[in-house]
Amino acid sequence: MDPRAGRGVSHTRPGLLYRMRTRALVLAQRALASPGPIEHRGVSLVVAPGVHHPAPFLGLGFGELQEAALDLIAPGASVLELGTGAGFWALSAARRGFEVTATELPHVPLHPVAEAAERMGVRVRLLHSDLFAELGGLRYDAILFNPPFHDAEARSTEELAWCGGGVVRRCLAEAPRHLRAGGVLYMILPRLDRERYGAGLAGWSMRVAASRWLPLIGRAELLALAACAAR
Repeated sequence: MDPRAGRGVSHTRPGLLYRMRTRALVLAQRALASPGPIEHRGVSLVVAPGVHHPAPFLGLGFGELQEAALDLIAPGASVLELGTGAGFWALSAARRGFEVTATELPHVPLHPVAEAAERMGVRVRLLHSDLFAELGGLRYDAILFNPPFHDAEARSTEELAWCGGGVVRRCLAEAPRHLRAGGVLYMILPRLDRERYGAGLAGWSMRVAASRWLPLIGRAELLALAACAAR
């Protein structure tokens, strides 16, 4: 038997399971996402076509994890959200009085988030950026990131919310240069997926600030990460 065959099987099986879970999440989103405005915890959103629809998941525990992160941030802090999507986390932060910047990839429309902020009477600075690419040397007291859980490449537009192609590792490597002294990166990851990022997490002091069990995902954790040394 070719010794490479065994290695191939051991790596393929987890990949297949991730693909099956991603497919289930995409189908769940299709089934549960409703058209029109959504309301959650005082935030009113209109989700643009093609943007990940948060409604099916906010009520299942994601919203609680995001609010738990905001509870830990000092009043008046500067906050950056990466990959804001429909904007719920950024708008929730702005509603609490934080100084908020939110980014998203260039193909994702940001005008619905801007319109929601105007309706709510809050301020959010919005810009298109691949992670920190357009932020120069700016630093923040807190960075919020609810990343795609899988590091595989997305095979469709719908999978972009779940398959990040290495974006978590990139964030862990680059975020320390954009945190102020004492700043914290708040990231939501499934417990099982966290183990895949052990090397990237090695340069961080980590604690699990909150956790929730979520359908199709399992135990999701809000990680509070502080860089071990300035970079």
